[in-house]
Amino acid sequence: MTLMTIAVVAACLFFFYVGVPWVYARWARTVLARKASKRRALVLTFDDGPGSRLTPAILNLSGQSQAKATFFLPGSNIAGREAIGAAEYGLID
Repeated sequence: MTLMTIAVVAACLFFFYVGVPWVYARWARTVLARKASKRRALVLTFDDGPGSRLTPAILNLSGQSQAKATFFLPGSNIAGREAIGAAEYGLID
């Protein structure tokens, strides 16, 4: 293999592993922003839930306003907070 071939292969790999996901993420955010704006919706994202302070507050606000909410919970963060996780899924009040 020549140095030029290696450089082209490296550039292609970089494009497909970095460039394509970056472009897709930008496009997906734009589409979501347009849909949310058109529907007058609010989209919140936060990591590391469930928390003992913010998660119950968000649940209370969404319940009071009858807003739909979707939670994605990393399993590693649920230990010790099972009641909060169960409340998010409507298993307990």
